[in-house]
Amino acid sequence: MGEMTDGEATVLSLIERMQPITAYQIRKVLAASPTTNISNSTGKIYPIIERLKADGLIAATAVEGDARGAERLTCTEQGR
Repeated sequence: MGEMTDGEATVLSLIERMQPITAYQIRKVLAASPTTNISNSTGKIYPIIERLKADGLIAATAVEGDARGAERLTCTEQGR
């Protein structure tokens, strides 16, 4: 991975602190935050999560029984 964006670093740090966490939970935390450096929209969060997964910084496991395909996100060793 090249240099991280502020959004990627913010999401990665949230995952590290609150793991396991879902993308929906990340969006809720960001919505409640007074920080405005990252949008909590699905169009921002989900692509960030996909990049972090592709770079091996986070791992995802399916939430059993969730028909929407929710995933629990955790940091990998590399992500820490």
